[in-house]
Amino acid sequence: MIVDYAPRSRAPGDAFAALSRACDAHKLVCEGAWGTARCRARTRVPRGQKELAAADMMAKLADAKLPLTLFQIHAEPKRPPRA
Repeated sequence: MIVDYAPRSRAPGDAFAALSRACDAHKLVCEGAWGTARCRARTRVPRGQKELAAADMMAKLADAKLPLTLFQIHAEPKRPPRA
């Protein structure tokens, strides 16, 4: 899964470190890609572990109360059905 994140402070390195720690806590691999106004990271479940859906990964990271805002880029998040 690829996510963009916008740090809530002026220290994007601190935001990535917090994201990396949250990934470690859930046994996810987190790799930084590059930084601009939004930074990008790739997360994945290590080989040999049960597949974890992107929505589940986002929920786990959201529960971590990170100092950043996450935007799921790929796989595209599912949209709720129209009423």
